[in-house]
Amino acid sequence: MSIELIVACLDEALATGDATHLRVAEDVWQDLTDREKAECLSEVKHPLGGFFDIVRDEDPRQLLEAAVEEAILLTEDHTKALAKLNAAKYHQDLCQALVDALDHKKKALESLAYLHGQNYFSAPKEPKSTPAMDAAAAKAAMKKKLKS
Repeated sequence: MSIELIVACLDEALATGDATHLRVAEDVWQDLTDREKAECLSEVKHPLGGFFDIVRDEDPRQLLEAAVEEAILLTEDHTKALAKLNAAKYHQDLCQALVDALDHKKKALESLAYLHGQNYFSAPKEPKSTPAMDAAAAKAAMKKKLKS
């Protein structure tokens, strides 16, 4: 009787995705003695055959949680919702990239305004004397001395 109740609760939990049925199956499993648990496990014919022998010693609760999680991942509603979530994340990343680009453009324009305010782009001013002018003046002075 216990195994049928557990199987029915698990089937209902997988079909509806409702955790209440999973908790009921878990409670029934906890109430069983070790001998009854061993009998239940020996009666179960798992579709994966020998694989069930490997996981027989595992906590059934962990196995059930993994099975329910896998079943949820495979449902059409979950895949649609996941696709919608991924599209929303992509759109959010696109918007964030746009905000970053606009911040960069704003900073560049602020820097240009600052440089314009500092008269950075004004025409160059000639210094009063440059080394080239000093050399030319010295050369002219030397020629003048040599001529005289």
